Amino acid sequence: MPRSIVVAASSFSPKAPARPRSPPDYRQGIVRMYGELGVPVVPVALNSGLFWGRNSSVIWLGMAEAKFLPAIEPGLPPDVFSARLKKAIESESTDLILAATEKGLSRPPDPDLSGRIDALKASRS
Repeated sequence: MPRSIVVAASSFSPKAPARPRSPPDYRQGIVRMYGELGVPVVPVALNSGLFWGRNSSVIWLGMAEAKFLPAIEPGLPPDVFSARLKKAIESESTDLILAATEKGLSRPPDPDLSGRIDALKASRS
């Protein structure tokens, strides 16, 4: 039996269908695994979508980062677990994305990407 489950999510792929301020699209499999296995889940926030979009063969120069977050202990109701997981990953992913954009991106920002970054900045103001 595993000791913990690690969940990585990059909610900011420029090719992903989600738009700024739209709810993140998390699959329910992790909620089921969390409930069935009874082990901690370690969320991982990523900014890799800035450099390698979903289904893209292009990888842009830059430093993709991951941040391992505090474990979510077992035993929570499914809706509470799901909300904590989303909040932790989305908040930290936003921090990583904004830090990367402040350093400068090597990719040319298309209007959609610029709008999404502007929306993230505005949400933190």
